[in-house]
Amino acid sequence: MLQVCVIYWICKKKGFQLKWTFSSSYFDKILRIGSIQAFALFLSAAIPIIDRVVVSIFLREGHVTALENAVRLLQIPWSLATVGYMNVFFSWWSSKSAESDWGYVNASFKKLFILSSIFFIPLSLLLYWEALPIITIVFGYGKYSDTAVMATSEVFGYYCLGYWAFMLRSILIRFYSSQQDIHSIGRAAMIDFLVHLLIIFLLIDKAGIATFGIATTIGYFVSLGYLLFYYLKFKKNDSQTFSKTKDNGK
Repeated sequence: MLQVCVIYWICKKKGFQLKWTFSSSYFDKILRIGSIQAFALFLSAAIPIIDRVVVSIFLREGHVTALENAVRLLQIPWSLATVGYMNVFFSWWSSKSAESDWGYVNASFKKLFILSSIFFIPLSLLLYWEALPIITIVFGYGKYSDTAVMATSEVFGYYCLGYWAFMLRSILIRFYSSQQDIHSIGRAAMIDFLVHLLIIFLLIDKAGIATFGIATTIGYFVSLGYLLFYYLKFKKNDSQTFSKTKDNGK
């Protein structure tokens, strides 16, 4: 507000005529894009909050700590891959999409997606298989009991099993964001949110604390499947449009 007031005062001193309007096509576009992305972020942020509430209500004491420890430990590979890997390509995609160089964006996306599959799928499986030894090394020599270590390893293991789906889904989301296709991002977030709640409702009495890792992983898989299906459909429509344009040119 201070910056707005200063800019307004400078404009008045310089004699600029300011016109206030609430109708702008560019502003409406930005507001529409921002609102859908904000909705998707809200759903993603609501999932861990709902998980902790459900754990504290339906499961015994100590399981909230197990869930927190598993999430915090998994933040390490998540952060390294997101910050040091995908954001580099995302910045390139943003600059190239601003230049309307869609050929580069599409070609680099295919290469990045294949490379990510080769790298993240084996890493995800390795973390899943070694979940108990990892949790034992990190938390097994402190004040945590064997039951707490086992509960943490269960959640962490299922989180890791869905790690590759999370990373590939994130690449697709950034790809659609660079092309300003925010509706697919919003739908994927809604699918993830609903599937997550459904799995918790179905498995909370049977699987216990592991339910939340399972629900998160299945949500990643289903939303990734939707984004992949949408991508293949999108590319098919693009190729058909290109063929029609080429034929009309002839």
